[in-house]
Amino acid sequence: MDSSATAQILIVEDDRPSQLYLQNLLTRWGYPNRVADTAEMALELLYQTPFHIVITDWILPGKSGVDFIEQIRKDRHLDYIYTILLTARSSTNDYHAAMEKGADDFLIKPVAENELRIRLRVAERIMNYQQELKNYAQRLSQAVQDIQTLGGFIHMCSYCNSIYTPQEKWLDVSRYLQEHANITVSHGICPACIPKVYPAHQDE
Repeated sequence: MDSSATAQILIVEDDRPSQLYLQNLLTRWGYPNRVADTAEMALELLYQTPFHIVITDWILPGKSGVDFIEQIRKDRHLDYIYTILLTARSSTNDYHAAMEKGADDFLIKPVAENELRIRLRVAERIMNYQQELKNYAQRLSQAVQDIQTLGGFIHMCSYCNSIYTPQEKWLDVSRYLQEHANITVSHGICPACIPKVYPAHQDE
């Protein structure tokens, strides 16, 4: 997700009072949200809308919340979605089972407002970090593709050191490195160039 955007959240819960409670909280905190009564309905919504976080109850009609999370993890058509499992179960075995199925977090009902809000902030930080990694991987892939397109060579102007890209534009070498390799160039003057730039200091 874009770090400047607000996470979109899908609530998977068949209990109407619980739906309203979660929706009211998320809306008050500024999170766009939708509700699904079943895992099957939730999966359809995930294919239609890029939700970043799923909050699901464990017990649902049909497929359970943990099985739904497992299905999300195995679905290669979906980007990574942060999942929070809500349940009245509190045993260590239940917690381990949820984590093994792919849940990112586990909250025991009834859910306290402050607890849920803190967990959502953690989820947003993780999703933003993941998006940064994804963007970096895309830039790196594009840089490799550009070099391969150029035949393994970088075409550089011998006068101004601009670099020619496959997009048919010339870029300053500093900008090229920053855009394609995430490298920030620090400028200075080497000893050999000082007399050329500052002739007065040639004999110093």
